[in-house]
Amino acid sequence: FITKENYNRILRLMSEKELYTNPQLKLVDISNALGFSERNTSLIIKTYHQGNFYDFLNSFRIQEAKRLFIERQDELTISEVLHEVGFNSKSVFNTLFKKKEGMTPSQFKKNQAKLSSAG
Repeated sequence: FITKENYNRILRLMSEKELYTNPQLKLVDISNALGFSERNTSLIIKTYHQGNFYDFLNSFRIQEAKRLFIERQDELTISEVLHEVGFNSKSVFNTLFKKKEGMTPSQFKKNQAKLSSAG
């Protein structure tokens, strides 16, 4: 049951339904949507993502935040982006973003502004 195919089903569900934008999202919600047990869902994520459910969830949120910073940099503030992608806390967002990307969201946003004005 712990297969790449089932992991891909989880990925599709997360992407297509944009479940990561729900700040209250829990493992049980994904499990119920797919008809998997929580234990199996957790094992699938740990096996193929090399992290726990919250690492998995936050990786979606950070990717979406980066996309928004790139595509809508002049329209959205950092606070708007963090709420849009499912975070409740600016400090948690900043910490996780920096851990994953090696820079803060404001640094990322500034870099994108430089890139777009140079290009």
